[in-house]
Amino acid sequence: MASAALAEAISDASRSPASLLGVGSLALVPSPLSARLFKAVAAELSQAAPQPVLPSPPLPLLRLWYGSRHVERLAVSAADDDWAVEVGGCSALPALSSLDLPGARLTAHGAAHLAAGLRALTHLRIADCHGLGAAGFGVLCGGCLQLVSLQLPNCKIALDAAAVRTMVDRLAGLTALDLGGNLLASAAVPPLCSAPLRLLRVWGSVSGDDAALSLMDSSCLSVLDLGWTGATALGLQCVSLGLGAAPRALRPSVHPLALPRVAASAAAALPTPAAAASRLADLSLAHAALLPGDLARCTSLASSESLTSLTLSGTSLSAADLAAAASPPGLTSLDLSCCCVEAAAA
Repeated sequence: MASAALAEAISDASRSPASLLGVGSLALVPSPLSARLFKAVAAELSQAAPQPVLPSPPLPLLRLWYGSRHVERLAVSAADDDWAVEVGGCSALPALSSLDLPGARLTAHGAAHLAAGLRALTHLRIADCHGLGAAGFGVLCGGCLQLVSLQLPNCKIALDAAAVRTMVDRLAGLTALDLGGNLLASAAVPPLCSAPLRLLRVWGSVSGDDAALSLMDSSCLSVLDLGWTGATALGLQCVSLGLGAAPRALRPSVHPLALPRVAASAAAALPTPAAAASRLADLSLAHAALLPGDLARCTSLASSESLTSLTLSGTSLSAADLAAAASPPGLTSLDLSCCCVEAAAA
């Protein structure tokens, strides 16, 4: 089998680089055959004897495709700075549009080479990369200007308002952003409202209701993940009024922080679910600091016509909350795993 023979040659190359001389370049192998061959060889290599933590698929395999305009998507685990310097430094994959780097070990140095050499990227995911830092975030945003999707989950990056504002200004076409598991300052969330984001994940990155309150004016969001932020009933109310309920003209003039103290006459002026123009389709409030009964009192969310997926895992709910959670007419996915359900009164 061709993939097995090629995998054997690449494995031998770690001991004798000359073993690859007879393979030649595979850059002109047409797509989709090129992608299938690459995946098959990578799978063969993954079944070999355990190796030290190295980029996988290995560089000797990737080098066979250097210069190819048929490699558009690539996933490499444990990519490090040396990998990034070679692949990005020589613009080895000019047609690459999607790059996924789980478990990366990059620093700002490696990120700079990727940003300089892979300018055609539209989708970039770097996960669990604790060495990237704010400097690495900055160079990626400064070089990968075609990005429509940027995912940096669990990279422990500390981001302030200036860093996020710069990202929004430079990545004008960005519609999907995952900053979950990072460290966002409260002031870093409002600049996101000026971006055309349809998907935003900030799970575990902010605390309390800051994100929900700041995102009330976001005009495009349809997927929002506020899991592990400790959002309270106030955050739920902000989400339902700002994103899932009323269009701008119908939003309350009373600031959400003042809602618990608003007079009855002012409360009556708030938009009703019937006047709502819902657009939020996917909402996660996993491990939110909700009290039993909070969800049931948020009638605008329960009556949302656009909501199709709701995640409430790890929350405390009452029987009335369960009924409200299942109420949206278009709901197709409801996650209640690890919930604590309050027993109904006898």
